[in-house]
Parts: sequence; structure tokens; C-alpha cells
Amino acid sequence: MRHLISLFLLLAPLAIAYGQEALTVDENLHSGKVLVLSDGSTWEVAPQDLGTSQTWLFPSPLKIEKSGDATYPYRITNAQAGTSILVRPIAPIQSPGLDFMS
Repeated sequence: MRHLISLFLLLAPLAIAYGQEALTVDENLHSGKVLVLSDGSTWEVAPQDLGTSQTWLFPSPLKIEKSGDATYPYRITNAQAGTSILVRPIAPIQSPGLDFMS
């Protein structure tokens, strides 16, 4: 556990450097189908990415960006694991500059 905390502290500035507050996974629900992030946002994971999302550990620094996919219009990248998943919002987020529910 100490190693994971050290790794998080090492990678958290990476997320801030990209102009975002360091987001992390707070809850990983229903075998990776739903993620709740540290800003309170809730995301449904694309079926093809469940194998990836269910392996994400806490806390993992994340980056959210538009994906270009019509059904799952956002991509969340896990900086710790070096993997990404397609998602769509279930509940709005509180982070400034990201309008996910429009």
C-alpha cells in the first residue's frame, strides 16, 4: 500500500500539469461498469473496456478528454496503468472548464 501511495504522489503533479485538478477513481462499481471520480462525477464504461476498468486501483491519477465516439463521447486515461477507456457521463461533474452534460 505504501508503494501505491508513493506512486500516486509521484504521478499526481502530471495530471495538474495538463491543466486539470488531479482526478482519481473514488469508487469502481459493478465490476468496472460504473466509475465514481473524486470530483463526484459518475461514468458508465463502454462494454468493450470493462476488462480494463475493473483492474484500475485506487487512487489512480486520471485524465478526461473527448473521444470522438458518438455513444461513449469521452475517454478516461489512467496515468498509473497507462490504459484508457471510453465512457459516457451518468451524473454531472463539478470541475470547471469541462461541460460533460450539454
